[in-house]
Amino acid sequence: VAAPDWGAMLLVDELFDKLAQQLVNDKEAAAWFARLRILVVRYAIKDYSFFFAQQNLLRRFLNQAYLTLLSNTEKSRLVHREMLNQFGKRILAEFDGDVGHVNSLCIEAQAWFAGQTEKVEQIEERLRVLETTRRREKVAEPRVVEELNRIAGGQRLPEEVIDFLHGEWRRSMLIMSMREGQEGADWKRQLRTAESLIELCKGCQDDTQRSKYRSFYQVFLRNVRALLVSVLDDADALNAAVEPLELVLSAMINGACPALQEVKPIPLARTQVIEAEVTRVSPKALEAIEQLSENDWLRLKTSDGRYELCKIVLKAQQDDPWVLVSQSGKTVAKKSAIQLAQALEG
Repeated sequence: VAAPDWGAMLLVDELFDKLAQQLVNDKEAAAWFARLRILVVRYAIKDYSFFFAQQNLLRRFLNQAYLTLLSNTEKSRLVHREMLNQFGKRILAEFDGDVGHVNSLCIEAQAWFAGQTEKVEQIEERLRVLETTRRREKVAEPRVVEELNRIAGGQRLPEEVIDFLHGEWRRSMLIMSMREGQEGADWKRQLRTAESLIELCKGCQDDTQRSKYRSFYQVFLRNVRALLVSVLDDADALNAAVEPLELVLSAMINGACPALQEVKPIPLARTQVIEAEVTRVSPKALEAIEQLSENDWLRLKTSDGRYELCKIVLKAQQDDPWVLVSQSGKTVAKKSAIQLAQALEG
């Protein structure tokens, strides 16, 4: 055996010995790699790029297989391990000393994994959007309630106006607040429009003031329609939301006096601490978790003692949960930084 080839054989042996040590608790994964040991030796002797080229096709396939086999839950077995077993068997059966055959199968395997990755990425994006929306809503909802109570709370208004403010208008304010924050131009327009609505209702109750509101009534309604973003893309829903308001305002401008009701403030949920729990976690473990970034991978231990390799899709601040998705996209975990640090400590 030539010296370079002997050195390659020893290097591959060392690599597989380390793999066996790392996978000692997963006999199935260890056996999968062990079956390919001789084949990889023969391949590497024929193509030394296996050792120094990261883009070597067999090397990339083995790296992907290692990451995949880090998950050993039933879900990952059904999706990924079955396909890995099929590709492994085909590589062993078709290798006749020609590395080209192995490379072709590795390309096929990469295409399959890429398809799975695309599906999971779509799931990740939907989860990222949903969780981001939830967090924005958590901040925006109290802001909307506070402003509506400030503008309309305690006022005497027709029932139709109250239903409009606390219904579709509130939903539109929530969307705008989440989209723009409290400094957004359209958010401020919504506040001014709501204030103008209250002013119009109060002014129309005074015979001496009623006439001045007729001049800007149509402009006001156009502003209302333009700012109802919750139904802006649905003409029927937009008309259904605005029609009762238009009818009662039109009647008031023309001298009608509908029954008035006092606007009760919208209750705002307030968190009251009734029980506290002390959670201890070492600063070192928490610091290690905080160093992680979105798109990094974590290996989580499941309740049945198995492991699931998960990607960090959304990293949160303070006590908000991080969103993690498994390789298959079938498992979603939400854990705070403290919970992850506790898991790291064991």
